[in-house]
Amino acid sequence: MLEQLTQLATEKSSVKRAELMTAIADMFVKRAAKKSSSELELFSDIFVKLLDQMDHNHKKEISEKFALLPDTPISFAFALIYDDAEVAAPMLEFSTVLVENELIEVTHNTTTGHRVAIAKRYNVSENITDALISYGESSVLQAVTSNLSANISTNGFVYIKRYSDQDEQLKKQFYDRPDLPKDLKLIMPYLPNEVQEQVGFAAQQHGKQEMQNLMDSSHELMENTQISAAKQSKPSCNNVREIRDGSLDLNKVLIKLSRSNKPYEVAKIIAEVEHIDHKIVNEAIMNITGETLVTLSRSIEISDQAFEQICKMRCRRLNLPVSNRKKLLNQFKSLDVDQAKRDMRYAKLEGAIQKSLN
Repeated sequence: MLEQLTQLATEKSSVKRAELMTAIADMFVKRAAKKSSSELELFSDIFVKLLDQMDHNHKKEISEKFALLPDTPISFAFALIYDDAEVAAPMLEFSTVLVENELIEVTHNTTTGHRVAIAKRYNVSENITDALISYGESSVLQAVTSNLSANISTNGFVYIKRYSDQDEQLKKQFYDRPDLPKDLKLIMPYLPNEVQEQVGFAAQQHGKQEMQNLMDSSHELMENTQISAAKQSKPSCNNVREIRDGSLDLNKVLIKLSRSNKPYEVAKIIAEVEHIDHKIVNEAIMNITGETLVTLSRSIEISDQAFEQICKMRCRRLNLPVSNRKKLLNQFKSLDVDQAKRDMRYAKLEGAIQKSLN
């Protein structure tokens, strides 16, 4: 094969080069015998350099050919998996040359399409599914839960349950999982959001016995959480008045409360100052996806610094990865203020209608 590779490296005609690349790739795939290190090194070096000269369909074909090989050169594999999602998908789903830390890196540095492909891998590890789940993308979550060979941590199951509340297909796949912890399956639908977050934290930090103890005391936890929320939800009347008359900066108040880890006071301040239903604000802050929080915060035009502190507070309270904060901050900065205001007006109207019907 060395002779053909040398010929490929010097070929000037793009048509002949494409034909020769396909022929060499087929030769590489069909050769059952172990390739020499010199062949592997030369193949990788030439094909990586020529990959950009291939058209999209040709690259997809090459990726499909090499996805099932146990000796695909790693540098060539990397060139394929960091190409667009369609080209990368076969390698990400099937290639055994990729290891856990490399797949996690791809998860955090590529697109939803790449993450869907990784989610379909056979026997994908808990560390990888935790990384995938953290993005809260519907198509990725559905791919993870429908992959019965995927390993999902208890913490991962808690997060998927939260995301599934607004996705019927995901909810069905979630409850159909044969490895769903039995106690979690029974109790999670009846826990309020705050307690679900405590379950998630315990799942990540503790073992099975601690989890069982938490399940056994769930009703007490719910009651204590509600009492705590009520106590924390009384902001200073003076603060609200001062913010409204302009003598106190709303952003500074939100930053201070967020740094003090007081989500309920943050919600109450925003609700009182902006005349928004406290329940809407509280759920926006504590919902794991954070999408409503982005829209709400942008609509009232809080500063980037204030929003980032709120996101940091969420990450501490909900035990979310840093990537969640970064993702929400990027969404916040790119969202048009007028569009956010329109979305919030619609949400308020919808809430008013629901309240009048109850």
